[in-house]
Amino acid sequence: MKLTVVVATLYGLALASPTPPAAEKKLPWHEANLGIATKLSPLEFARQPEHIQGTWFYCWRFDGPRRLWPDENYTSFEDCRAKHYKAAWVPGNSSAPCDSDTGYKLENCGTIAYCMQYDIEGDQPFPALFDSSDECSDFYESGPTVEA
Repeated sequence: MKLTVVVATLYGLALASPTPPAAEKKLPWHEANLGIATKLSPLEFARQPEHIQGTWFYCWRFDGPRRLWPDENYTSFEDCRAKHYKAAWVPGNSSAPCDSDTGYKLENCGTIAYCMQYDIEGDQPFPALFDSSDECSDFYESGPTVEA
């Protein structure tokens, strides 16, 4: 009988104790839907949901005019980005050009070459979204590691 009382008491205490807060779940990264985005005016594009604009443009709105802010609880671009996963790492495409004529497209160059190009004065990707290769690299997930 005493054992039953002790077990019941401990069980009650376990239920009453506060549970630790769950780790905040990050939101997925979305690439811009260029098939739709290129058909819209800039103002129409600015009012689209995240899955159309893509996460980068969507979060950027929080550093813009308040009237363009989506109905979310973010305070800035950085706050919005921190609550999303990073953009996916992109492997290079050896059959596609990675040069100034193509604007150093991410899908051609791959994440490593694309980001390194931001440190070359006067020959950066177009449009230039970052100020340095470090800022660019931090924006993307880590790529595969090569073991020696």
